[in-house]
Amino acid sequence: MNHHFVAVCDSGASSECAKEELLQFGIMASEYLKKAYAIASPRVALLNIGTEEGKGDTLRKDAYPLFKNSPAIHFVGNMEARELTSRDYDVVACDGFSGNVLIKSTEGTGIGLLKLLKTTFFKNFKNKMGALFLKKDIYAIKDLMDYNNYGGAVMLGLKKIVIKGHGSGNSASVYHCLEQAYNAAKNGLNDSLKDAFKTLEK
Repeated sequence: MNHHFVAVCDSGASSECAKEELLQFGIMASEYLKKAYAIASPRVALLNIGTEEGKGDTLRKDAYPLFKNSPAIHFVGNMEARELTSRDYDVVACDGFSGNVLIKSTEGTGIGLLKLLKTTFFKNFKNKMGALFLKKDIYAIKDLMDYNNYGGAVMLGLKKIVIKGHGSGNSASVYHCLEQAYNAAKNGLNDSLKDAFKTLEK
């Protein structure tokens, strides 16, 4: 599939973190996209309440210079939550609390929108006829928003490649999880992470 997606790191494992850990999240997710999905230079953003450099709480303000000066990532600045689907970013670095709220809010909005569209299409005969002509495009949108088409959440920073599948995932989800793990291992994700983290020691 060629759908664009964004890697959110962290999305729930670490509710609170330090500025250095935020940068580590950005580095890990960036290396993951390089190795698992062949994205040459992932655009890394720092989740914030505004795009300006001086925005946010103390954690985000202190983390910004670390991101800006890190040679291990392609940092493109702060990102507001509403820009998650803008296709302008590949990685969103954030603490696990903010990241979990971000992805669940986005998921809920998507589900609500699909329900609204379904109600609208079945409202009357005219709308049903319109939906019939748009059937192929409607299913394409549904596939785009189906988590089964994307595999699972990768647990970065471990000695082995670990992919956590969705509890409600089907066989397609399992297949994509295996595909993720295979690509990451084949392309040397763990060694790449070690090399990237060496830049933090300088």
